[in-house]
Amino acid sequence: MKSRVITAIILALLVIPPIFLGGIFYLIGISAILALSMHELLTVNKSPIWVQILGISFVLGSTIYAYFNLDNIFINFNVLSIIIPLFTYFTIAIFDKRRTLLDACYNTIATLLVTLFGVALVELRCTFDDANLLLYALITTVAVDTFALFIGCKFGKHKLNTRISPKKSIEGAVGGAICGLIIGTLFAILFPITHTASSTFINIGWEPNFDLAYMLNVFALTAVLTIVGQIGDLTFSMIKRHYEVKDFSNILPGHGGFGDRIDSACFNVITVATALSIFLIL
Repeated sequence: MKSRVITAIILALLVIPPIFLGGIFYLIGISAILALSMHELLTVNKSPIWVQILGISFVLGSTIYAYFNLDNIFINFNVLSIIIPLFTYFTIAIFDKRRTLLDACYNTIATLLVTLFGVALVELRCTFDDANLLLYALITTVAVDTFALFIGCKFGKHKLNTRISPKKSIEGAVGGAICGLIIGTLFAILFPITHTASSTFINIGWEPNFDLAYMLNVFALTAVLTIVGQIGDLTFSMIKRHYEVKDFSNILPGHGGFGDRIDSACFNVITVATALSIFLIL
């Protein structure tokens, strides 16, 4: 537990400043996280290093393109970002007898998922040039994960899914969702995610919004995030169980790897970016 806490503090000190600073510092920060995550995801199915480099190139290429072309990029996601990895991985499987159909499918899905995550990270932080949307998604995610862990350890009696994640409980999942719903909704009310705040502090818009329609919409979106985030967590756990690994790597003492840290956030950031693109955010 001690190493887990120390690692979490160090991660926060490394991740939070680029979020507040934005710009090229943010792009460099998320690019590093995306590259490491992609490396870990393609390592679990024993993809050779040149295939991993291809995957990282696909992810970073789309993310950097999104950063320099902020025009509702998420909903207009370049079809080439989907077609090129799809064709590439299946072509590799056809001509390399060591790569299977499962490898091609997994590599394609993993690359598309991390690519969508990268583009969504750019959209949430850079579209309005403030950190409100991104922090809303991340704080909600962290709240759900943290309270699910503590409530599950204290009160968990009924297993959530023994096939995928034996330690998770229904009590923890429900408790985490309720706490995340409260914390996420309060944050979005105090720090509006609609880009209506007239004053800012370290790139966070500050002007509480108590409009009833807005609060109901925020409540609904946050409720979705409390569920989607946990699905993301279980999805990454399912990958690890299939490939019979405990963690994606051991680069983060007490936490595993970056792939183990982005699971819930990946799904939630993509969900909020979808809401931003389709509904122009609430």
